Amino acid sequence: MPLAALGLMMFMTGAVAVRVVRREWGSVLGDMFFIAMAGFVAWGRAFSSEAFLALG
Repeated sequence: MPLAALGLMMFMTGAVAVRVVRREWGSVLGDMFFIAMAGFVAWGRAFSSEAFLALG
């Protein structure tokens, strides 16, 4: 389970919410980039061939 990547995604989602409330639109794009990269890592670690081999 990619818990660190999922935790980072939740943390950065909170950062995006704060930046939207503060109307810091330029920084929202950077935060969204970090969310996307953490999602990519989480997806890769959750659905890679090594993940399935570790289960069985």
